[in-house]
Amino acid sequence: MAVIKLRCLLLLLPGVLLSAVLDVPAADGVPERSDAPVAERPCLRVWNADPTEPVAPDAWRPIPDAELRPVRLVAPRNGVGSGQVVVQCVGCRVTGVGTSALRSEAGVELDGERVRIRYAVREDGPYCDTLAEAPSEGARVLPIWLIVEVPRDQASGKYGGKLTIRAGEQAFVVPVELEVCAWIAPDPSNNVSHVSLLHSPDTLAARYGVEPWSDGHFALIEKSLALMGQVGNDVLYAPVVRYTHLGNNNGMIRWVEKGNPSPGPAGAGPASPTRGEAGERSPPSPPGGGADISSPPSPLGGEGRGEGVVSSYTPDLSVLDRFLDLYAKHCGPPKVLCLEVWNHRIREGEAPLVTRYDPGTGALAELAAPSCGAAGSAEFWKPMMDAARAAVRGRGWDERCLMIGAAADRWP
Repeated sequence: MAVIKLRCLLLLLPGVLLSAVLDVPAADGVPERSDAPVAERPCLRVWNADPTEPVAPDAWRPIPDAELRPVRLVAPRNGVGSGQVVVQCVGCRVTGVGTSALRSEAGVELDGERVRIRYAVREDGPYCDTLAEAPSEGARVLPIWLIVEVPRDQASGKYGGKLTIRAGEQAFVVPVELEVCAWIAPDPSNNVSHVSLLHSPDTLAARYGVEPWSDGHFALIEKSLALMGQVGNDVLYAPVVRYTHLGNNNGMIRWVEKGNPSPGPAGAGPASPTRGEAGERSPPSPPGGGADISSPPSPLGGEGRGEGVVSSYTPDLSVLDRFLDLYAKHCGPPKVLCLEVWNHRIREGEAPLVTRYDPGTGALAELAAPSCGAAGSAEFWKPMMDAARAAVRGRGWDERCLMIGAAADRWP
């Protein structure tokens, strides 16, 4: 189940809705008007809400003398429109939500795959502030979002359809009106502003319980990158050292001992061990219990300066290559590709920790690399930088997008 914060969508997906409420009987009969609290009346109540209106999970609306209005969305071609309708459940529950085809007055149809239904749920804070693919179990207030992505070549005009909300054996229909403007919005990748969202693949794997860098993991990564592409993200961070502020246990670039067979594409071959298994050094848990995946061991760097590994290992970019392919698919060429080869918590003289990879077993372990300025540091890091340049050039990107980070107030 992929998620994205609703507050971001409110800035990107404008829609116009008219406010009204419909008091609809549930399967067990029509509620009688009484002096009982609204929350106690057994009914399914549906009302329109403006997309900028935050909805609390315990929100209740009084019964007005008005009919439910259509959900109205306005979007340019190559743009997105959105709107929400809110359902109150008392003595019943929503069992299904679906949309009909959206057709224009001229009979033109908008591809149904461009229409998505999402449910606003509360992750943290007082409001339903996260869009999810499924409603929260037992939710009594359920904001339902309709999100329409309009293709660049879609005919402009007014489109109509229906949003059907099912509760048991009953179905309640909400009209949908979409106005597609003639203006074509530019691709988000052509935005003048820089968008630098921090993507954390390790956090994604932990959230959904998938094996890091497996096919299932990359499927989730692709969903995240697709959302980043919608807002024109053009700055990409790729952790190389372990335990950066991006929440990674391992780097996207791993080092393979010379003489081992070349690794295949990321996601194939033996499973990689999770944090804490053999070959891994697990960061300590924070005070109060629980794991902090971004907190490194103390000290962060390895003992010594890592000079002994210079001639023994070669960089492996199979994970980074697959990641960049997905990024290019959804976001286009980045203006900045930052290789995180440093961490502000590494002290002078400490060896940065990178990831050692055994292609035969899939085992991951830490490897102390030469620190900045130490003997052999250029010989160790230059092959990795050369391979990264080749990966960028091979995709037709300007290699000047490559930067190293992350800069901080500490040495170097």
